[in-house]
Amino acid sequence: MFRIQTLLVSLVCLALPLAAQAQSGKIKIGEYASLTGKEAAFGQSSHKGTVLAIEEINAAGGVLGRQLELVSEDNQSKPGESATIATKLITREKVVALLGEVASSRSIEAAIVAQKYRIPLISPSSTNPKVTEIGNYIFRVCFIDPFQGTALAKFASSHLKARRVAIVTSVSSAYSVGLAKFFREQFVADGGQVVLEQKYSEGDKDFKAQLTAIKAAAPDAIFVPGYYTEAALMCKQARDLGLKQPLFGGDGWEAPELITIGGKAVEGCYYSTHYSPEIPTAAVKTFVQRFKARWNGETPDAMAALGYDSALVLIDAIRRAGSTDSDKIRSALATTKDLEGVTGRTTIDAHAKPPPKPNSSAMPPSQPWSSRCGTASSALCRASHRDPAAPPVTSNGPAGAARRRRRSRDRPRGRCAQALEGRGLRLAHRQRGHLGPVLRTRLTSGHRRDQRRRRRARAATGARHRRQPLQIGRFRHDRAQADLPR
Repeated sequence: MFRIQTLLVSLVCLALPLAAQAQSGKIKIGEYASLTGKEAAFGQSSHKGTVLAIEEINAAGGVLGRQLELVSEDNQSKPGESATIATKLITREKVVALLGEVASSRSIEAAIVAQKYRIPLISPSSTNPKVTEIGNYIFRVCFIDPFQGTALAKFASSHLKARRVAIVTSVSSAYSVGLAKFFREQFVADGGQVVLEQKYSEGDKDFKAQLTAIKAAAPDAIFVPGYYTEAALMCKQARDLGLKQPLFGGDGWEAPELITIGGKAVEGCYYSTHYSPEIPTAAVKTFVQRFKARWNGETPDAMAALGYDSALVLIDAIRRAGSTDSDKIRSALATTKDLEGVTGRTTIDAHAKPPPKPNSSAMPPSQPWSSRCGTASSALCRASHRDPAAPPVTSNGPAGAARRRRRSRDRPRGRCAQALEGRGLRLAHRQRGHLGPVLRTRLTSGHRRDQRRRRRARAATGARHRRQPLQIGRFRHDRAQADLPR
């Protein structure tokens, strides 16, 4: 008994200096950005603004008597990378908060992870409303697409005098789809007409087919709610086809590469933005001078200014929280009001919806919630997402077969479907309200042959047919359930 007590006292004495050392170390802040790849201009600008803010705070003595350490990771502008990086920064680097990303699609990926681990995340310039709807640990320091889309619609009507507009949307970008939606609603409400809508995917380089169709529709203007690379190429190809109408877009156009790629073709085009280095305020002038001095005379764009402001908002919250505890930082962020920054005064309102709360028996609370297949990972797409109180779904008879064919045709497949196809399964997806998709299996041709063989054998012996669940390796499937691997 004496030895045990002595050991406990020794452990307590040893833990005290370790705790003091942890409290006196640097405060780690994670950043994920598109430092390379197709949208590298966004990530590099935002990163430079963030670095400048961190360096200035450290030079002034740090926060809570401790220096800040920015741990930056590159998602290479690729889908799926942001979630992996966010997990690494939180679990391995032990960051107290995350800064990023510019693109809304990649912010949504990381936001799901941050919400799961209850780590605050601040996006500098993701304007899609769905970003902060992920949960109450997700914030932003920019305007959102309902505001931007409305402003662009009024600009098209009042300044461009356009009554007929064509829209070219990137179907693989949450930012593009959302901005097009809000623009369309306001423009039509103001008496305008959307004469044609064309679509493309991120990374496309040839838009002549879409522009040829637009030329035949003869709109007054062309709205392109995409990013700078595709926007510049579209301007060039539109002028080559003889289209003289003005092209305009959102803040995704802002990058030096817009002019580098588009050249003279972008003259007479327009885009909305969050900030201008020519704004005659003391805050903007000071920021531009410091930015140029730090980054070899480079003029900061809106992404740099928003990256700078996102760091200021987080540092202000840590100060007011008086702690690096993630819950306390989140509470301080939620009460941010009239914080003066480069892009203006920032106030965090309560419009971000709290995270959905699925039935605890239907989904373990340790996993992030997703109402759409493929949002975070295929492991989210389980039949256990289905509401236990919902009425059973019948699959037998001609009506059930027709319903399955309809759902297979209309419902786009997510990553979980792609993963299971390699194991001989095809999935048709179905949603009930906000609930996740219920998965159904269809037998492949090889399994159908086996099924027909068993039916013939039963018919020959006079045995009565009885449906059996399909067994494949460690998977077990029937018509109503699918148990995906973890």
